[in-house]
Amino acid sequence: MDEKIKDQEALLVKDSKDENLKALSGTDEKGRLKTVSPTAEHEQSFLKFNKHSNTLENFLSNFIRQFKPPTQFHFFKVLFEGVVASARVLTEMLKAPDAPSNNASSG
Repeated sequence: MDEKIKDQEALLVKDSKDENLKALSGTDEKGRLKTVSPTAEHEQSFLKFNKHSNTLENFLSNFIRQFKPPTQFHFFKVLFEGVVASARVLTEMLKAPDAPSNNASSG
């Protein structure tokens, strides 16, 4: 696998108005989030972050400053090379968030 891909991360987002988990692909001209389905066919559209830089941190702090409070969205930082699989697993977990198997403190 290309070393550059291993150093990249993507951002998954779940809009509280929609049940589907999406991959962040950017923002539109009005500053609204643009998303795509987290599938292999959309990988080229995913917004990518280098995990060794602080780009994600800057993005999130700017986002929070601009959209206080961001309660409509839930973000999940995942490795780029596993976006599709992570989206599938997270989607299933989000269907039953109170299930003991989906609780990090249960194991």
